[in-house]
Amino acid sequence: MVFAFYRFLLASAIFVGISALRNNLFPFEKRDLPLLLLLSFLIYPVNQTFFLIGISHTLPTHAALLYASTPVWVYLLSIQRKEEESSHRKTVGIAVALAGVVAFFAEKGIALKWDYFFGNILVMIAVWAWAAYSVLGRPLVRKKGAFTVTAWASITGALIYSPLGIYRAACFDYSGVGVVGWSGVVYTAIFTSVIAYTLWYWGIKHFSPSRVAVFMYLQPVVAAILAYFIFSERLSSGSIISGLIILAGVFITQRD
Repeated sequence: MVFAFYRFLLASAIFVGISALRNNLFPFEKRDLPLLLLLSFLIYPVNQTFFLIGISHTLPTHAALLYASTPVWVYLLSIQRKEEESSHRKTVGIAVALAGVVAFFAEKGIALKWDYFFGNILVMIAVWAWAAYSVLGRPLVRKKGAFTVTAWASITGALIYSPLGIYRAACFDYSGVGVVGWSGVVYTAIFTSVIAYTLWYWGIKHFSPSRVAVFMYLQPVVAAILAYFIFSERLSSGSIISGLIILAGVFITQRD
């Protein structure tokens, strides 16, 4: 949670700096503020806090598998909010890709124990928060732009998170944190919080939410490929087949 605090702090500083350079500091109207506040609450305080606490009470494979359900929740919420219409092809594509992800993680091993129930529930809340952030923010993103909404949702979200973050940071022992640890903060602040989050909303603005969200299914595939080249981890035949199923599901969804 200390890592997250510094990540949010750095990302917010970058967002403020870029907004100032664009002479577009806070272009929201009064009627936009309730939705902006909701998005701010969802992006960091709910999504990240519940995820970080949850993953400490469950296995990484469980958390990754639960996050893989995000496109399903995005799709269902988009239909409920009338942001897109239901489609047989999308439904089939999302189901195929999800089946591939389940097969991928099943091979890695999933421990069905009550010990992990609490952590799994917290991670699931984080997943629902991200799905809500993705779909509910679409009207505001279409009006104000992906960067502007991402920037101010992140800045306000970091402010909401800061009391807990400051408390945890003040009690933290920094003696074991080296260059790799701080470089991780910089990397996630720039490439995740600023670039990836902005690109996510850019995609949500220009395409249906489910077509954007389904690309999350590629995360385990990309992670496995990177692990193979960087750490020489074995790529089993099951992982390769699961990856091909995931790619097929994403392809079907994008054809709609």
